Amino acid sequence: MRVVNIKIVGDYTLRVEFDDGTAQTIDFAPVLHGYIFGPLRDLALFN
Repeated sequence: MRVVNIKIVGDYTLRVEFDDGTAQTIDFAPVLHGYIFGPLRDLALFN
């Protein structure tokens, strides 16, 4: 499965579309912490 499109649909929330025609909306806010993902709390950087 490959990602074919990503769209920002809200703060820290993306709609990801795949080459098999499926899509999923994912809220990343709960995982944006720690050394690696913490900096993405800056909404401008995330976007």
